[in-house]
Amino acid sequence: MNEQLVRYPDIDVSVINETAGRMAGSVHASGIDNATITDKINHDLNEMVHNTIVDRLIGVMVMSAIIATGHNLVEILRGTKAFPQSVTDTVKKVGAAEAATAITAYLFS
Repeated sequence: MNEQLVRYPDIDVSVINETAGRMAGSVHASGIDNATITDKINHDLNEMVHNTIVDRLIGVMVMSAIIATGHNLVEILRGTKAFPQSVTDTVKKVGAAEAATAITAYLFS
């Protein structure tokens, strides 16, 4: 870090409080300490562990159903689609969104 500070003296550098204490004068304290960052990272990692494929599928199912229903409702109101056809289309769209999410979640998990 010292080499970078020499090479780029016009760039202000903010670091965690502990590091700023050891490099007094050359960097600025960010106001965040190492314990706070560690706690935040641990919390976020725990949240990721609990975000399962099933959680993602449920969220996508709800959102895609809302979007597809709204889209089909507009088409019904415009007279371009009949009610039974819109139900079938909504189910197909939700199924496609679920399949795409399941495959993506599986591949990236």
